[in-house]
Parts: sequence; structure tokens; C-alpha cells
Amino acid sequence: MLRFLMAFPVLGGLLMLQLGVAGRMPLINGTVDLMLIGLAAWASFDRVKNAWLWTLIGGLMVSYFTAMPFYALMISYFGMTLFARYFQRRVWQTP
Repeated sequence: MLRFLMAFPVLGGLLMLQLGVAGRMPLINGTVDLMLIGLAAWASFDRVKNAWLWTLIGGLMVSYFTAMPFYALMISYFGMTLFARYFQRRVWQTP
């Protein structure tokens, strides 16, 4: 239960940094998505069991505060989590 409750301050901090600071710094043709990077890093840990729940919460938070369509964020965030979990299992199994 504590891990579930810790999702809100951590993801809220990432969202505030993304909307306040990182969203204002232009890259080549866009901006950085700190929530996507944070969720990818969290999903790549071996001991994390609730990465899908964190992805759902993060996607809902970002879609609520931005003008991005809900389905576009969810497809990209869940696709990234799927890739991170698959990559994490494959990397740690190689000799």
C-alpha cells in the first residue's frame, strides 16, 4: 500500500518538472517527456512488481494536465513499459 501511495508524489514531481521546466526548453523538434523517461527507468528495475500501475497513474496524470489525447499517451507509455520489461528480462538472462 505504501508503494502505491508513493506513486503520487514521485509522479507528481516528475509532472511538475515536465510542465514547468522541461516543457519550456526546446530540443531539436520537440520537448522532453520526463514522465516517459521516469516510467522507463522505474519499469527497468528487477524488483518492481507494479510498473503497469505506475504507468497507468502517470498516463492519467499527464493526459489530465496536457492537451495530448488520452489514447496517444496511453499507447506510448504502455508500449514503453512493455519494451522496458521485456528488455530488462532479456538483459539479465544473458550470460
